Amino acid sequence: MTETILITGASGTVGKAVGDYLCNQGYNVVGISRSIRDDVNCYTDTEKIDLLKEE
Repeated sequence: MTETILITGASGTVGKAVGDYLCNQGYNVVGISRSIRDDVNCYTDTEKIDLLKEE
C-alpha cells in the first residue's frame, strides 16, 4: 500500500519542491494551498483552501 502525504502550502516554492520529491519517491501526495499552480501535476489531488480564513 502506498502512503499518502498531505502538503500544506503546496503551491509555494518549498511546498512544491517537497511535493515533487515525495512524488518521485513513490508517495501519493495531496496538496492544499491558497492558490494552485499549473505545474503541480504529480500530486494525487490538489485543493484550494485558506487555512487561516475563519468560516
